[in-house]
Amino acid sequence: MGMRRRDFLLALAAVGGQQAAMAGMHALGFAPMTDSNGAQRLDLSPSTGAGQRVVVVGAGIAGLVAAYELSKAGFRVDVLEARDRTGGRNFTVRKGTVLGMNGSPDQQSAFDEGLYFNAGPARIPSTHVNLLGYCREFGVRMEVLVNASRSALCAAQDASLPRPVTLGQLENDARGYISGLLSKDIRRGALDEEFSAEDKEKLIHFLSEYGDLDPDGAYTGSSRSGYRRLPGAADDVGVANAPLDLHVFLDRNVWRPLVHEEVFDYQATMLEPVGGMDQIPRGFESRLPGVIRLGRVVSRIERTPDGVIVSHKSADAGEAEQIRADYAVVTTPLPVLARIPTNFDREFSEAIRSVTYDSACKVAWQSPRFWETQNHIYGGLSFVDTDLGVLWYPSGGLFDSNGVLVAGYNAGPQADRFGQLSRTAQLSASRETVERLHPGFSESLIRPVVICWQHVPFSQGAWANWKTPQSTAYKALNEPQGRVYLAGEHLSQMPGWQEGAVVSALRAVRLIADDATALQKKAATR
Repeated sequence: MGMRRRDFLLALAAVGGQQAAMAGMHALGFAPMTDSNGAQRLDLSPSTGAGQRVVVVGAGIAGLVAAYELSKAGFRVDVLEARDRTGGRNFTVRKGTVLGMNGSPDQQSAFDEGLYFNAGPARIPSTHVNLLGYCREFGVRMEVLVNASRSALCAAQDASLPRPVTLGQLENDARGYISGLLSKDIRRGALDEEFSAEDKEKLIHFLSEYGDLDPDGAYTGSSRSGYRRLPGAADDVGVANAPLDLHVFLDRNVWRPLVHEEVFDYQATMLEPVGGMDQIPRGFESRLPGVIRLGRVVSRIERTPDGVIVSHKSADAGEAEQIRADYAVVTTPLPVLARIPTNFDREFSEAIRSVTYDSACKVAWQSPRFWETQNHIYGGLSFVDTDLGVLWYPSGGLFDSNGVLVAGYNAGPQADRFGQLSRTAQLSASRETVERLHPGFSESLIRPVVICWQHVPFSQGAWANWKTPQSTAYKALNEPQGRVYLAGEHLSQMPGWQEGAVVSALRAVRLIADDATALQKKAATR
C-alpha cells in the first residue's frame, strides 16, 4: 500500500522540520510558500509560462501584481485598464488631477505644488508584509503614519459631552472608571471565589496603577487625561482636566474612538509611502514596459475550450479589438464586472451580481496647519457624531505652512446619505464639522476635493461587503471559469485592503502557473 499524504507530511516534519513539511504541503496544494515573516513566495521558473499568453483585466494593485509575477515567470502579458492611470482605487490627487464621478461635474484639484490627497487607501499596516515587500523591492520609501493621536478630538453632543474632548482624556477617564468599579467590587468580595486574598491584593494594586486610582480605589481624575493649563516653572503644577461623567461612556459615539486603534489592522506602527500612495503602482509600472494599455474598456469576456477571448475598445468608443489568450486574470470590481457580457456559468454570474459594495466618501481641503499650532495634533483622527465620521490629519509635512486636511471620511449608510447631497451641501457639512471641532478655523479651508467611490466610474464602490467571507458566492468566485481567474481585494479575507488584492493576485498566479506546468508535462509525454 502506498504512503498516505498525511503520513508523508508527518514523515517530512520529523526529518526536515516545519519548513520541509510546509514545502510538502505546498507541493500537494495545501498551503502557499511563505517566508519567515509571513510573506508569500511564488519562486516560479522564468520558463514556466513559455509560449503562454495571459490577459489581465484591470491595472489596480491586484492586476499589477499578477502582471508583474506572470511576466517574471515567462508568460506574455497584456494588461487592459479602462482608466487613464494605473492603481485602481489606489488614487493620489495632486495639483491638476481631474476627478470624475457619475452624476456630478468633474473636479480639478488646485492644491499647491507638493501637496497631495490619498483619495483611496491611505495607510498600510506593518503586518501587510506582501505589499510592503514589493515596496521594499521597488525602493518605495515609507514614513510613519500616525493613525491615532491622544491630542485629537471627539465631539458627541448626544452623549452630553460639554465640549470636544481629547482622545487622551477619553482613554484615561474610561480606564480609570473601569478600574475603579472593578476595584470596588473586589473590595466588596465579588471575586472571592475566583481569587485568593493574596491575588486580590495584587489585582487591586494593578488596578490602582492601571487606572491611577486614589488610595480608596476610586477614580477621581488623573493628570494622564491632560490639562486645562499645562504645568510650568517653579511651583506651577498646572490645572488638570476634571474627569468626565461616567455616563458619557455609555454612548457609542464616545467609546467608538477608544476601540479604533485596537482593531488588528489599525495598530501601530502604520506606514504610508513618501509622496503619496500612488508611488506603489508607479513602482510596478516601471517594471512592466509596453505591457499596460490605458483607456481600454473591456466589452466582452468569452471562455473558449483552450483559453479566453477578451474584447476591448477605447474609452471614447471606437471599434472593438480582441485578444486571444491562454489565460485571463480579471481584477475588475464586481459591480463593474456584472455589466460586462460573458459566457460564464449561470451560477457564477449570479454570484458576481449578488455581491454588494460599501460606499465611502472623503472630503479634502488645503489649509494652514492650525491643528498643529492650536491643538498640538500631529496626525491621527478626530471623531464626530455626524455622517462625516472623522477628521483625518496629515502625518507628513509636519511644521509646513499648509497641509491637506481630510475633513470627513465615512463609509456604509453614512456615505450613502452623504453621497446623495449636492456638492455645495457636502462642502458646507464639512466646514461645519471643522468649525465644531476647531472653532474659528473653518474659513481657512480652501480648494476642496470630494470623492464618493460609489459614484466613481470603473469602481462603483469602495470595497466588497461580504456578510460572511465563507459564503457560497465567495467560494464560487474563488474558483476559475475555465481558464479565467478572478482576483482582487474582494476575493481575500482582507476586503478593502491593498494586501488583500496582493494575496488574491498571488493565488491566481500560482493557479495559472500550476495549470501551465501540468499542460507542459502532459505535452512532453505525448
